[in-house]
Amino acid sequence: MNLRRVSLLRKGLVTAGAFSLALAVPAIAQAPHASADPAPTDTIGGDTFERTVSAGWGTALTGGTWGSSVPSRTSVSSGQGLVRLDPGASVTQTLAGSAVDVRTTVGVKVDRIAVAGNGVSAGVAGRVSGTGGYVANLRIGRAGAMSLAIVRMRSGSPDTVLVNDTLIPGTASTGTSYTAQVDVMGTSPVVVRARAWPTSSTAPGWQVSTSDASDSRITSAGGSALRSYLSASSASTGLAYDNVAVQRLAEPGGTTPAPVPATPQVGSAAPGGTYYSVPSGAIFVTAAGSRAGSGTAASPYGSLAYAIERAPSGATLVMRGGTYRESTTVPFGKRLTIQSYPGEAVWLEGSSPVTGWQKSGSTWAVSGWNYIFDHKVSHTRGVDESNRFIDPAYPMAGYPDQVWVGGVKLRQVGSASAVVGGTFYVDEAGRRLVIGSDPAGRTVEASTRQQAMVIQGAGTVVRGIGVRRYANTFWMGGALSAQVDDITLENVVASDNATIGINGWGKRTRLQRVTVARAGGLGVGMNRADGLSISDSLIQENNVEHFKEAPVSGGVKITTTRGVSIRNNLFERNVTTALWFDESAYDITIANNTVRDNAGIGIELELSSKAVVAGNYIVRNGSAGLYVIDTNNVAVWNNTFAANQQYSWRIYQDSRRSSDPVITFVVRDISFRNNVTAYGTGACPYLVHDTEYKVTGQTMRVTSQANAYWRASSSAPANMVCWANGTAGLQSYKTLSTFRSATGNDTGSTVNEGTPILTSDYQLTPAAQSTTAAVALPLPDYIASVVGLATNTRKLGAVGSLR
Repeated sequence: MNLRRVSLLRKGLVTAGAFSLALAVPAIAQAPHASADPAPTDTIGGDTFERTVSAGWGTALTGGTWGSSVPSRTSVSSGQGLVRLDPGASVTQTLAGSAVDVRTTVGVKVDRIAVAGNGVSAGVAGRVSGTGGYVANLRIGRAGAMSLAIVRMRSGSPDTVLVNDTLIPGTASTGTSYTAQVDVMGTSPVVVRARAWPTSSTAPGWQVSTSDASDSRITSAGGSALRSYLSASSASTGLAYDNVAVQRLAEPGGTTPAPVPATPQVGSAAPGGTYYSVPSGAIFVTAAGSRAGSGTAASPYGSLAYAIERAPSGATLVMRGGTYRESTTVPFGKRLTIQSYPGEAVWLEGSSPVTGWQKSGSTWAVSGWNYIFDHKVSHTRGVDESNRFIDPAYPMAGYPDQVWVGGVKLRQVGSASAVVGGTFYVDEAGRRLVIGSDPAGRTVEASTRQQAMVIQGAGTVVRGIGVRRYANTFWMGGALSAQVDDITLENVVASDNATIGINGWGKRTRLQRVTVARAGGLGVGMNRADGLSISDSLIQENNVEHFKEAPVSGGVKITTTRGVSIRNNLFERNVTTALWFDESAYDITIANNTVRDNAGIGIELELSSKAVVAGNYIVRNGSAGLYVIDTNNVAVWNNTFAANQQYSWRIYQDSRRSSDPVITFVVRDISFRNNVTAYGTGACPYLVHDTEYKVTGQTMRVTSQANAYWRASSSAPANMVCWANGTAGLQSYKTLSTFRSATGNDTGSTVNEGTPILTSDYQLTPAAQSTTAAVALPLPDYIASVVGLATNTRKLGAVGSLR
């Protein structure tokens, strides 16, 4: 018996019954009621990696031989299972087993903390079989930020996100071990819960949880897996796994675990996770791809397009679970409610299965490929403005073709000779589709449709469905396009569409609990959409094709629109700007959102007027946290800005002017109050700049008072403020006191240097609360009503918790 195994037993990390297997199971804090926390009954798999293997992980201590998707990227040494990831790579290690109720636990370390991209994910999976499984993804992002998400993986289909990335306490560091744990329990519904913590600490309570009652839930017994993934924009990273334990769970008394509410904090419920009532007289639809049926429950219409055609205005269409491979239009003059059947997953699907592959050398091709899509890039059909939109480093961004092999998306290349593993080419002249990944035993799907739904019937409601994999282009608009007034989209997922997820231009459009993820260019685009509301939604990882920032890309762009409300949303990991207002937007409220980890700007207000930015967390964005350009009348109250790399606040005036007396395109009346601002590393984190060198910050009436600042030291960043100073150019102020004396700003503000003033979840530390207690101004009525606090409340920073 080796000393390492003895130590594990003495520390209580291995149950006595499992001692002979020497599995390291971290001690778990007991829940208040035993019936709510099933106890492990026996260990069915695990590993402490006490061997040396040069490729793959070899045979586990118990549970058999590890399977590996890429053995050459894995090894075992020094008591650890190692995985080496290059940018964009993923590796899955599987351990066979057979349990329905199962707990998977593992320790993991990383050798690099990302400074760009979205970092590395260590996915811990349970109930894994050929059908699928459930994965808890522990993401270690930029600056060591840690988050957990829960995903259902199903063979032949893309992953379904059940719980979006949720920030958890702590900041990761290289070489420190973190324990990740996931429980999968029950069958109707399936309950999944997960947590992660420093291995040297006691386990916390469950940090994320959900229940899956959809028809796509995984109910069969299975084993476990570890799924590692690295963002394509992050540098190569190594992961070291240790102390794997796979344990069967038994609920005391044989009771079924209580279902966990599936409603996410933000974003849509997963398809199959909504339960809208079915009204009397509803019209039923099924995914048969036909023009059959009568619309009754016993004889549903065979396609959504046919149901829309037959339905009278005012009808409710109830879609039974399934994959609808079609494109639809709700015509003018027809108001419909289109919703999923309770508890059934509905997808409008832009791709089709592709078979008939023939191997030639190291590639595979299928002939007769007749899906040739327009790849001119412009908002106007037939016009090619690719030079404006396309980054030369990503020349295929404007091509809307998309291919997946075994649920993994391939990257498009420009010639057959460039095709290698993980890529594809569309041979337009030869009418062939060529791929570099072996299709044997795997489903291959390619985009064959360009839009899911065009809504031209005013007052239409769409809810409880998903829209994915459509090959749209900019001039078409979104895969889901709302083109008239009073459209409501609720609990809608739009994912993996080639260019735009959702767009529209009707008045009073309402996006409530939508998820828009991985659009090729832009998540949501709205123009002339007065009265627009976006709330409780998730805007995540858009512009995956890396279009240029301008003229349009990123999370959400809204133009020429009045009376806009953006509340309680999460904007994260978009490749360029997260939220952008432009071209005469007016009367804007941006309140109680989290805007984090976007590669470009967090919030941008350009050529617009009258905005309130209040109660938001704006953190870890790659460029500016807030960028105000040629915009007037902006109130910035009670936000938390932290670790925005180049600028916290960037106020910018260029040569553009408007004849409109209200929306003047002139920076004027920008006020910052009650904000907590922890500077990033840029030399001018608070910048006010006039490119024509004519006016000063005072002339612009940029004012800041009652704020709490932090910087790493008295010389980092190099400047406290860089201030427009007319013909003299930019004036840099090295300290808050010199800025205060010269401009009259921040007379009641504080600055801390060195010791951080924010916790890992961006709340003021107890010490900072003490030193800033007298700083905050009482909230005026119009700010208090926006952030949901009482008038005259004194508070610094964002309202509520980080999303």
